[in-house]
Amino acid sequence: MLDQLRSLGVFATVVEEQSFRGAGAKLDLSPSVISHHISKLEKELGTALILRSTRSLTLTQEGEALYKSASGMMSQAKSGIGALVHRAASAVIDFRIAMPALLASHPIFERVVSFAKEQPGTHLQIMTSDRTVDLLKGRYDIAIRMGRLKDSELRSRKLAEDERLAVASPNYIALKPKLKTPEGLEDWDFIRFTPVPRGFNFSKPAKRKVSIKENYSVTTDSIYAAKHLALSDMGVAGIPASFIQRELAEGTLINVVPGWTGQTLGIYAVWAKNSGLNPVHRRFLEYLTVRL
Repeated sequence: MLDQLRSLGVFATVVEEQSFRGAGAKLDLSPSVISHHISKLEKELGTALILRSTRSLTLTQEGEALYKSASGMMSQAKSGIGALVHRAASAVIDFRIAMPALLASHPIFERVVSFAKEQPGTHLQIMTSDRTVDLLKGRYDIAIRMGRLKDSELRSRKLAEDERLAVASPNYIALKPKLKTPEGLEDWDFIRFTPVPRGFNFSKPAKRKVSIKENYSVTTDSIYAAKHLALSDMGVAGIPASFIQRELAEGTLINVVPGWTGQTLGIYAVWAKNSGLNPVHRRFLEYLTVRL
Protein backbone atom coordinates (compact mmCIF):
# COMPACT_ATOMS: atom_id res chain seq x y z
CA MET A 1 0.00 0.00 0.00
CA LEU A 2 2.80 2.45 0.89
CA ASP A 3 4.56 1.70 -2.40
CA GLN A 4 1.34 2.41 -4.29
CA LEU A 5 0.87 5.72 -2.48
CA ARG A 6 4.43 6.68 -3.31
CA SER A 7 3.87 5.78 -6.96
CA LEU A 8 0.64 7.79 -7.00
CA GLY A 9 2.55 10.80 -5.73
CA VAL A 10 5.15 10.34 -8.47
CA PHE A 11 2.38 9.96 -11.08
CA ALA A 12 0.66 13.18 -9.97
CA THR A 13 3.97 15.06 -10.09
CA VAL A 14 4.69 13.79 -13.63
CA VAL A 15 1.30 15.09 -14.78
CA GLU A 16 1.84 18.46 -13.12
CA GLU A 17 5.38 18.88 -14.48
CA GLN A 18 4.46 17.39 -17.89
CA SER A 19 7.72 15.46 -18.04
CA PHE A 20 9.60 12.67 -16.33
CA ARG A 21 12.70 14.84 -16.10
CA GLY A 22 10.79 17.72 -14.50
CA ALA A 23 9.18 15.38 -11.98
CA GLY A 24 12.58 13.88 -11.22
CA ALA A 25 14.07 17.31 -10.55
CA LYS A 26 11.19 18.26 -8.24
CA LEU A 27 11.30 14.98 -6.30
CA ASP A 28 15.10 14.64 -6.41
CA LEU A 29 14.80 11.34 -8.30
CA SER A 30 16.38 10.20 -11.57
CA PRO A 31 14.16 9.97 -14.70
CA SER A 32 14.69 6.20 -14.71
CA VAL A 33 13.28 5.91 -11.17
CA ILE A 34 10.31 8.06 -12.20
CA SER A 35 9.71 5.78 -15.19
CA HIS A 36 9.94 2.70 -12.95
CA HIS A 37 7.20 4.07 -10.66
CA ILE A 38 4.86 4.81 -13.58
CA SER A 39 5.45 1.42 -15.25
CA LYS A 40 4.91 -0.38 -11.94
CA LEU A 41 1.67 1.51 -11.32
CA GLU A 42 0.39 0.74 -14.83
CA LYS A 43 1.28 -2.93 -14.41
CA GLU A 44 -0.54 -3.16 -11.06
CA LEU A 45 -3.64 -1.43 -12.46
CA GLY A 46 -3.52 -3.38 -15.73
CA THR A 47 -3.92 -0.31 -17.92
CA ALA A 48 -1.91 2.46 -19.53
CA LEU A 49 -2.04 5.78 -17.74
CA ILE A 50 0.24 7.97 -19.84
CA LEU A 51 0.84 7.96 -23.59
CA ARG A 52 4.46 8.94 -24.09
CA SER A 53 6.08 10.64 -27.06
CA THR A 54 9.44 12.33 -27.47
CA ARG A 55 7.89 15.77 -26.94
CA SER A 56 4.77 15.35 -24.83
CA LEU A 57 2.77 13.26 -22.39
CA THR A 58 -0.92 12.57 -22.83
CA LEU A 59 -3.15 11.04 -20.21
CA THR A 60 -5.44 8.16 -21.11
CA GLN A 61 -9.02 8.23 -19.80
CA GLU A 62 -7.91 5.97 -16.97
CA GLY A 63 -4.95 8.28 -16.34
CA GLU A 64 -7.23 11.36 -16.14
CA ALA A 65 -9.51 9.60 -13.67
CA LEU A 66 -6.57 8.47 -11.55
CA TYR A 67 -4.97 11.91 -11.62
CA LYS A 68 -8.10 13.47 -10.12
CA SER A 69 -7.88 11.04 -7.21
CA ALA A 70 -4.09 11.31 -6.89
CA SER A 71 -4.06 15.12 -6.95
CA GLY A 72 -6.83 15.17 -4.35
CA MET A 73 -4.82 12.80 -2.16
CA MET A 74 -1.72 15.00 -2.51
CA SER A 75 -3.70 18.13 -1.71
CA GLN A 76 -5.19 16.53 1.41
CA ALA A 77 -1.78 15.31 2.53
CA LYS A 78 -0.19 18.76 2.10
CA SER A 79 -3.11 20.37 3.91
CA GLY A 80 -2.81 17.92 6.80
CA ILE A 81 0.93 18.38 7.14
CA GLY A 82 0.55 22.15 6.97
CA ALA A 83 -2.08 22.09 9.70
CA LEU A 84 0.16 20.01 11.95
CA VAL A 85 3.14 22.31 11.37
CA HIS A 86 0.98 25.35 12.19
CA ARG A 87 -0.38 23.63 15.27
CA ALA A 88 3.11 22.70 16.48
CA ALA A 89 4.29 26.27 15.95
CA SER A 90 1.32 27.90 17.65
CA ALA A 91 0.44 25.43 20.42
CA VAL A 92 1.23 26.25 24.04
CA ILE A 93 4.46 24.47 24.92
CA ASP A 94 6.57 24.25 28.05
CA PHE A 95 10.04 25.69 27.46
CA ARG A 96 12.46 24.91 30.29
CA ILE A 97 15.59 27.05 30.62
CA ALA A 98 18.37 26.84 33.22
CA MET A 99 20.78 29.72 33.77
CA PRO A 100 23.18 31.09 36.43
CA ALA A 101 21.54 33.26 39.07
CA LEU A 102 23.92 36.12 38.32
CA LEU A 103 22.53 36.40 34.78
CA ALA A 104 19.17 37.45 36.20
CA SER A 105 20.65 40.98 36.29
CA HIS A 106 22.38 40.68 32.91
CA PRO A 107 20.94 42.16 29.68
CA ILE A 108 20.59 38.60 28.40
CA PHE A 109 17.81 38.00 30.93
CA GLU A 110 15.90 40.98 29.57
CA ARG A 111 16.14 39.41 26.13
CA VAL A 112 14.75 36.14 27.49
CA VAL A 113 11.82 38.06 28.98
CA SER A 114 11.32 39.98 25.74
CA PHE A 115 11.27 36.72 23.79
CA ALA A 116 8.62 35.30 26.14
CA LYS A 117 6.42 38.34 25.53
CA GLU A 118 6.61 37.74 21.80
CA GLN A 119 5.68 34.05 22.17
CA PRO A 120 2.20 33.99 23.74
CA GLY A 121 1.93 30.26 23.17
CA THR A 122 5.05 29.49 25.20
CA HIS A 123 5.04 28.69 28.90
CA LEU A 124 8.56 29.67 29.92
CA GLN A 125 10.06 27.96 32.98
CA ILE A 126 13.32 29.55 34.14
CA MET A 127 15.49 27.96 36.82
CA THR A 128 18.31 30.15 38.14
CA SER A 129 21.10 28.64 40.19
CA ASP A 130 24.80 29.26 40.68
CA ARG A 131 25.38 25.52 40.36
CA THR A 132 25.67 23.82 36.97
CA VAL A 133 22.59 21.72 36.37
CA ASP A 134 22.29 18.46 34.45
CA LEU A 135 20.19 19.22 31.36
CA LEU A 136 18.98 15.66 30.87
CA LYS A 137 18.14 14.88 34.48
CA GLY A 138 16.47 18.25 34.92
CA ARG A 139 14.70 17.90 31.56
CA TYR A 140 15.81 21.34 30.47
CA ASP A 141 15.50 22.25 26.81
CA ILE A 142 18.31 24.81 26.82
CA ALA A 143 20.75 26.09 29.45
CA ILE A 144 22.64 29.36 29.41
CA ARG A 145 26.10 29.05 30.90
CA MET A 146 28.95 31.40 31.62
CA GLY A 147 32.66 30.62 31.49
CA ARG A 148 34.52 27.63 30.18
CA LEU A 149 32.42 24.82 28.72
CA LYS A 150 33.47 21.35 29.82
CA ASP A 151 30.71 18.99 28.69
CA SER A 152 31.52 17.66 25.20
CA GLU A 153 28.11 15.96 25.06
CA LEU A 154 26.43 19.31 24.55
CA ARG A 155 25.96 21.50 21.52
CA SER A 156 26.59 25.19 22.10
CA ARG A 157 26.24 28.65 20.62
CA LYS A 158 28.08 31.69 21.92
CA LEU A 159 25.72 34.52 22.80
CA ALA A 160 27.84 37.19 24.49
CA GLU A 161 30.87 37.91 26.66
CA ASP A 162 31.46 39.44 30.07
CA GLU A 163 34.60 40.36 31.98
CA ARG A 164 35.51 38.92 35.38
CA LEU A 165 36.81 41.79 37.49
CA ALA A 166 38.89 41.58 40.67
CA VAL A 167 37.06 43.93 43.05
CA ALA A 168 37.21 44.86 46.71
CA SER A 169 35.75 47.47 49.05
CA PRO A 170 37.52 50.83 49.57
CA ASN A 171 38.07 49.93 53.26
CA TYR A 172 39.83 46.68 52.40
CA ILE A 173 41.97 48.31 49.68
CA ALA A 174 43.04 51.02 52.16
CA LEU A 175 44.59 48.31 54.37
CA LYS A 176 46.87 47.08 51.58
CA PRO A 177 49.93 48.55 49.85
CA LYS A 178 49.30 50.21 46.49
CA LEU A 179 49.42 47.69 43.66
CA LYS A 180 51.79 48.15 40.73
CA THR A 181 51.12 44.84 39.01
CA PRO A 182 48.61 42.02 39.54
CA GLU A 183 51.32 39.83 41.13
CA GLY A 184 50.90 41.85 44.30
CA LEU A 185 47.44 40.33 44.75
CA GLU A 186 48.95 37.02 45.85
CA ASP A 187 49.33 38.56 49.33
CA TRP A 188 45.71 39.73 49.43
CA ASP A 189 42.73 37.77 50.75
CA PHE A 190 40.38 36.34 48.13
CA ILE A 191 36.76 35.30 48.29
CA ARG A 192 36.31 32.13 46.30
CA PHE A 193 33.17 31.62 44.22
CA THR A 194 33.24 27.84 43.79
CA PRO A 195 31.54 27.50 40.35
CA VAL A 196 34.52 29.38 38.85
CA PRO A 197 37.85 27.50 38.45
CA ARG A 198 40.76 28.48 40.68
CA GLY A 199 43.29 30.98 39.38
CA PHE A 200 43.04 34.49 37.97
CA ASN A 201 44.47 35.77 34.69
CA PHE A 202 45.17 39.38 33.77
CA SER A 203 46.33 40.96 30.51
CA LYS A 204 47.32 44.40 29.29
CA PRO A 205 48.13 45.75 25.82
CA ALA A 206 51.87 45.47 25.08
CA LYS A 207 52.33 43.66 28.40
CA ARG A 208 52.79 40.03 29.26
CA LYS A 209 49.89 38.05 30.65
CA VAL A 210 49.87 37.53 34.38
CA SER A 211 48.39 34.55 36.23
CA ILE A 212 48.11 34.52 40.01
CA LYS A 213 47.10 31.99 42.64
CA GLU A 214 44.53 33.36 45.02
CA ASN A 215 44.88 33.09 48.79
CA TYR A 216 41.31 32.29 49.84
CA SER A 217 39.98 33.61 53.13
CA VAL A 218 36.39 32.48 52.55
CA THR A 219 34.52 30.25 50.09
CA THR A 220 30.93 30.41 48.86
CA ASP A 221 28.82 28.87 46.12
CA SER A 222 26.62 31.98 45.79
CA ILE A 223 27.51 34.98 43.63
CA TYR A 224 25.28 37.14 45.84
CA ALA A 225 27.19 36.02 48.92
CA ALA A 226 30.51 36.67 47.18
CA LYS A 227 29.46 40.24 46.40
CA HIS A 228 28.18 40.80 49.93
CA LEU A 229 31.43 39.46 51.41
CA ALA A 230 33.44 41.83 49.22
CA LEU A 231 31.24 44.76 50.30
CA SER A 232 31.85 43.68 53.91
CA ASP A 233 35.62 44.16 53.59
CA MET A 234 36.42 40.44 53.49
CA GLY A 235 38.79 40.61 50.52
CA VAL A 236 38.92 40.47 46.73
CA ALA A 237 36.18 38.78 44.73
CA GLY A 238 36.26 37.84 41.06
CA ILE A 239 32.84 38.94 39.81
CA PRO A 240 31.44 39.48 36.29
CA ALA A 241 31.31 43.20 35.51
CA SER A 242 27.63 43.14 34.52
CA PHE A 243 26.69 41.92 38.01
CA ILE A 244 28.28 44.85 39.87
CA GLN A 245 27.62 47.86 37.63
CA ARG A 246 25.82 49.79 40.37
CA GLU A 247 28.50 49.07 43.00
CA LEU A 248 31.25 50.16 40.59
CA ALA A 249 29.37 53.36 39.75
CA GLU A 250 28.76 54.15 43.43
CA GLY A 251 32.34 53.29 44.41
CA THR A 252 31.32 50.69 46.99
CA LEU A 253 33.38 48.16 45.02
CA ILE A 254 36.55 49.06 43.17
CA ASN A 255 38.52 47.32 40.44
CA VAL A 256 41.80 46.64 42.26
CA VAL A 257 43.91 46.45 39.07
CA PRO A 258 42.61 49.21 36.74
CA GLY A 259 44.19 49.20 33.33
CA TRP A 260 44.49 45.42 33.33
CA THR A 261 41.86 43.26 31.67
CA GLY A 262 40.46 40.40 33.69
CA GLN A 263 39.30 37.06 32.35
CA THR A 264 36.83 37.10 29.48
CA LEU A 265 33.83 34.95 30.30
CA GLY A 266 31.88 33.58 27.37
CA ILE A 267 28.11 33.26 27.70
CA TYR A 268 26.72 30.26 25.84
CA ALA A 269 23.43 28.57 25.08
CA VAL A 270 23.87 24.79 25.38
CA TRP A 271 21.60 21.84 24.64
CA ALA A 272 21.90 18.07 24.40
CA LYS A 273 23.35 16.74 21.14
CA ASN A 274 20.60 14.20 20.67
CA SER A 275 17.73 16.55 21.48
CA GLY A 276 15.65 17.81 18.59
CA LEU A 277 15.19 21.57 18.82
CA ASN A 278 11.64 22.50 17.91
CA PRO A 279 10.83 25.75 16.03
CA VAL A 280 10.40 27.71 19.30
CA HIS A 281 13.84 26.62 20.55
CA ARG A 282 15.45 27.61 17.26
CA ARG A 283 13.72 31.00 17.27
CA PHE A 284 14.93 31.50 20.85
CA LEU A 285 18.56 30.87 19.87
CA GLU A 286 18.32 33.16 16.85
CA TYR A 287 16.58 35.83 18.91
CA LEU A 288 19.32 35.95 21.56
CA THR A 289 22.15 35.69 19.02
CA VAL A 290 20.89 38.58 16.91
CA ARG A 291 19.69 40.89 19.68
CA LEU A 292 22.68 40.75 22.04
